[in-house]
Amino acid sequence: MKVQVIIESGDDGVFDANMEFIDTVPFGLFGQGKTVSDTIDDFYNSYDEIRAMYKAEGNKCPELEFHFEMPSLLNGASRIKSDLESKALKQPRLVHA
Repeated sequence: MKVQVIIESGDDGVFDANMEFIDTVPFGLFGQGKTVSDTIDDFYNSYDEIRAMYKAEGNKCPELEFHFEMPSLLNGASRIKSDLESKALKQPRLVHA
């Protein structure tokens, strides 16, 4: 099972990641940050704790599918652009021999 996580930008300049509500999933998660990367990292901190608990109980935790709430994100486009550019610079590069 996959659950959607919606990334959006608030008027205060903070990004939020909210997990959709599903009757069959007995928990909800939330992440917040000054950048999209920070927000996703914060969300995964909570998700990793839940996933570890589920695994210890012999259950499978739902997979995540991130979606971006475009109208709110377009309001913070300059923050997103700068965040994505800095994240891209930190990504490892493949070198072909």
